[in-house]
Amino acid sequence: MNKFKELNEKEMSLVKKAGYVVEENKEYSEEDYEKCVNVICDYIMSHSKNEIPTIENEFSSALSKII
Repeated sequence: MNKFKELNEKEMSLVKKAGYVVEENKEYSEEDYEKCVNVICDYIMSHSKNEIPTIENEFSSALSKII
């Protein structure tokens, strides 16, 4: 099952914004999803201390579908 297909357009845009490239017809492994989560977490943590809660909130829906 491709968990990325569960993401709506906004969530997919956020994943791409974080720097993870999603390929259309690829079969993803659990390791791939873990890498994606790590990329998103790195992106969130790269922001200032004051911005992190807001950005984390933006990504929460996408992360819950990927994890």
